[in-house]
Amino acid sequence: MPTNVGEYRQSLNILKKYGYNEGLLQLLVTDKETGIIGDYKDLNRRRGVFGKNNIVLPQIRSFLDTLAMQFEDKNIIFLIIVSTFYLLLSFVAGDESYIECLTIFVGVFSASLIAALCEHTKNK
Repeated sequence: MPTNVGEYRQSLNILKKYGYNEGLLQLLVTDKETGIIGDYKDLNRRRGVFGKNNIVLPQIRSFLDTLAMQFEDKNIIFLIIVSTFYLLLSFVAGDESYIECLTIFVGVFSASLIAALCEHTKNK
């Protein structure tokens, strides 16, 4: 039993839940006198009880998913909507202001493409 009964730390609560030293030794399937020996026989027994240690690698999104995520930004959506509306107005007016709209589209797409490429490379 710990002497600092008034203090409630998370590790002490976990130890209390499992029965302090005896409970921890039972969870780790370890002898009180010898501890973890570490020879091949002990390691094989522990692999049988606990399983093999594996590090699960995170799933990396595909490049197209990363690119699609770039178009979820509110600013990008706003630019696309406004330039589409401006493009429709330029066709109705009959002047050549549609070039400005196409420039905005190309700029938004190229900025999104570069950001997606950087993020995908960083994640990879």
